[in-house]
Amino acid sequence: MSIAELKRRNVVRMAGLYLVGAWLVVQVAGTVLIYSWLGDRNLALDQLAISPQNTAGITYGDLKLQPFWDPLRGDPRFEKIVASVEAKGNAVQQHR
Repeated sequence: MSIAELKRRNVVRMAGLYLVGAWLVVQVAGTVLIYSWLGDRNLALDQLAISPQNTAGITYGDLKLQPFWDPLRGDPRFEKIVASVEAKGNAVQQHR
């Protein structure tokens, strides 16, 4: 497949959007983790609340399984974010 064909099908544009989305996830996750490690749970959770609004945001699996979220586990705000990401994932799967 040629570059012109990929451009026509918006593959190049979509790939770029996914790369930007992935970069944003890394930036948000990094900021959340730094705030968490420094003991500022409020700022960490404020930043984490932003991520699910992004279509390429942090996933339910990340929040449930990654041990670096352990300092935030048990906080009602964290659990609410996890539940919202799970619901969002289920809603997306139902529409497919």
